[in-house]
Amino acid sequence: MLSVCIIGDFNGNQDEGLKNIAYNVYKNIPEEHEVMSLNIRNVFSSKFWIMLWNERPKIIHYVPGPTIVSFILMKIIKLFIGAKTIMSASQPSIGPLSKKLIHLMKPDLILTQSRESDKFFRDLGIETRFLPNGVDTKKFVPVPAWKKRHLREKYGLEKNKFTIVHVGHLTKRRNLSVLKNLDPDKYQIVIVASEYLKRDNIIYKDLIDHGCKIFTGYIERIEEIYGISDCYVFPVKPGHTILSPLSVLEAMSCNLPVVTTDFEGNILVRFKNRSDSREAAKYERLYKEAESIMKGEKT
Repeated sequence: MLSVCIIGDFNGNQDEGLKNIAYNVYKNIPEEHEVMSLNIRNVFSSKFWIMLWNERPKIIHYVPGPTIVSFILMKIIKLFIGAKTIMSASQPSIGPLSKKLIHLMKPDLILTQSRESDKFFRDLGIETRFLPNGVDTKKFVPVPAWKKRHLREKYGLEKNKFTIVHVGHLTKRRNLSVLKNLDPDKYQIVIVASEYLKRDNIIYKDLIDHGCKIFTGYIERIEEIYGISDCYVFPVKPGHTILSPLSVLEAMSCNLPVVTTDFEGNILVRFKNRSDSREAAKYERLYKEAESIMKGEKT
């Protein structure tokens, strides 16, 4: 039996990628092991450190980031209780100066999600294992046409209109303005915007004015949003997403066509046999790819 501590953001609802990852890592550790969780938001409180000292887990798994601050924190924890340290590289952000310092604060293992990040950390002398994010294939499932129409009615949408969906934050970095290129007379564009990050009200108003339907806040049965969709679009710019985006995995688990920009860690390269998944390197091409899917064109 092992004693394990998961460090991540455990505040509130699972309405953000890294929060979801932390929660599911914690939830899915086999029952024969002792597991505890610590909220990274409490790292400057005495309670955080008292719990670590009292429990003294043998393994610490840090989920967010990582950044140079993550490496410093894990080094301190390792010295504090002598635990083995594991870090997930879901969205690494390491500058040139930080790169020079990391070799002094190496964890025992980093779980990577792209070939590029795996090579990056290996070149720094850190042991790695390639482990992309997973998806609940029992929760995120394809739905028949009659249920799709029923769900659209439930959410106040047109029942028979081709529907394009995006799930994520309503910020400039998500590059959602590209969805304005889609003709609202042809398509029903639905965005579910998490409130984990403050929304950009200029983008919000602009998208509303262009006919997009936007749901803000936490939707507990998020699988129903994929159920209303005919196509999932992920237009996020490179460097502004976790390397293995949960929403793309969830959409693919629902057997939806996926149109995405070319970001590091692009998971579609691992599903090359899916003829209905398109990769659009230029943002202005996204709407053309969506149109070709609606017409039933294949590559």
